[in-house]
Amino acid sequence: MAWLEKRSLQRHKRVIEKEQVYWELSSYLSQEGCPICALIRHELVRFLDGLMYESVNDRGLRQHLRESGGFCAPHSRLLYCMGGVLGQSIILRDVIGTMSQRMDQLPRHKGKATPFRDRVFGLKRKCPACELEESVEEKSLEGLLESLVVEGFARRFRESDGLCLPHFSKAWTLCGDSKLRQELAVCQQRSMERMQRKLDEVIRKYDFRYQNERMDEEAGSWLRAARMVCGYFED
Repeated sequence: MAWLEKRSLQRHKRVIEKEQVYWELSSYLSQEGCPICALIRHELVRFLDGLMYESVNDRGLRQHLRESGGFCAPHSRLLYCMGGVLGQSIILRDVIGTMSQRMDQLPRHKGKATPFRDRVFGLKRKCPACELEESVEEKSLEGLLESLVVEGFARRFRESDGLCLPHFSKAWTLCGDSKLRQELAVCQQRSMERMQRKLDEVIRKYDFRYQNERMDEEAGSWLRAARMVCGYFED
C-alpha cells in the first residue's frame, strides 16, 4: 500500500509540474512580495489592457458593465493609471447612459438588504475585474497548495517573501492537510521574521548615530511590509 501511495504521489507531482499555474507561481517566488498578489495583478493588467485595446465593444462585457455599474473604485483607479482614454470614454459613456435611463425607475422605498448604489440602480453583478480577481485568487491558492508537494517549489517558497497575510489566511483555511498546513505556517513565520530583521535595520539606521550608513537590502522594506500585512496596493 505504501508503495502504491508513493507511486501515486510521484504521478501527482509530475502532473502538477505541467500545470501553468505551477510555473507562473514559481516565477514569482524569486521576486519581491506575495506570489498570489503578483499573479492576480498580472492577470488584471492583462485583462484591462485587452479590454481597452481589443474588447471595448464586446457585447457580453459591455452588458456585464451595465449590470455592475462599471468598475469598482480600486480597479477604476488601476484602469485610469494604465491609460486608454478612448476605450475608457466609450465604456464610461455607456455605463453612465444606462444609469441615467434608470433614474426614472428609482425604488420608492428604502431597503437594507443590498449596498446603497446596487439597490438604487438595480445592479446585479460585481465589477468584472473583481470577479476575475476572485477566480484567479482561488485558482492560485489551490495551485500553491498542490505545488508545495514538489520539493523544488517548496524550497523556493521557503526562501521567498512568503504570502501577504490575507492570502496566507485563505491558504491556511483552504488547506485540508495538517502536515502541509504546518509547513505553510512555518514558512510564513520565517518570511515574517526576515521582514522584521529588515525593518529593524531601517529603524537602526534612522538613529542619528548611524545615519551615514546606506540602506542595503532593507531599502523599501517598509513598503513590502505594508503589502505583507494588507495585500498588494499601488505605491
